[in-house]
Amino acid sequence: MAERMRQGLAAWLELCPQLIGSAGCPTYTAHMPKNSVSHSRRADATPRMQDVAVPAASTSPQATPSDAELDPHVRELLSSFDLTGVVSHLLRRAHFLAEDLFAREFADEGLTPRQKAVLITLYQEPGLNQNGLAERLHMDRNTVAEMVRRLVSAGWIDRRPAPGDQRAYQLFLTAQGAQVLNRVMPRDVELEKQIIERLPPEYRALFLKCLRLLVATETQLPRKSVKEASRKGNGSAPG
Repeated sequence: MAERMRQGLAAWLELCPQLIGSAGCPTYTAHMPKNSVSHSRRADATPRMQDVAVPAASTSPQATPSDAELDPHVRELLSSFDLTGVVSHLLRRAHFLAEDLFAREFADEGLTPRQKAVLITLYQEPGLNQNGLAERLHMDRNTVAEMVRRLVSAGWIDRRPAPGDQRAYQLFLTAQGAQVLNRVMPRDVELEKQIIERLPPEYRALFLKCLRLLVATETQLPRKSVKEASRKGNGSAPG
C-alpha cells in the first residue's frame, strides 16, 4: 500500500507543472464532514499523503532487470553491435529494395518476381513437373504449389497430366503467359541494370560472384555449427 501511495504521489508531482504552471503543486487535504467525531478520529489515525515520506529519486545509474539477466559476454557483444555491419540484415534490406523496385515497375502487370521466375523457367523447360520447378527455384513445394495454382487460374501456365502417370502433372507456359513475358522482359532487363548500377562499376562483377558463392553453398552449410559454437562459448557441452 505504501508503495502504491509513493508511486501515485510521484506521478502527481510530475504532472503538477503541466497542470498549474509554476505556481506550485496543490497540497492534498482530506475532506472530512463537519460534526463527525468518529470520522475525524479515523482521519487523524490515518497519515495524510503530505505526511508520507517519499524517498528521493536516486541519481546513480542502476542496472535494468533485462541488463541484470544478460551474460557478461553477451553484454560485451551488444555494446559493439552495429546492424550496418550485419551481413544477413544488409542482404535482407537489399532484397526488400529489389522487391520494392520490381513491384513499382510492374504494378500494372500484377506480377511478382517469383511468378516471373516460374514463367521463365517453364519457357526454358516446358513440361517440368511441380517438384522439378520447386528445385529449380530453390523454394519449398507448398509455396510453389500455391503459385502454380494462381498462375493456372490467371491463364499464364497450363497444367496437364503427365503421360504414363495420371497422378503427376506437367507444367507449360501458355500463349497468355508468353504475352506477359513479351511485356515484362525488356523492362526487367533495364530494372536489373538500375539495381546493379547502384554499385561502382569495379564492384559489380565481384558482388555477383560473392552472391553466387553464398547461395551455392546453402545446402552444404552445417546447420548445427552456429548452435554448437554458441554452446562452447557459454561453457556448456552439447546436449
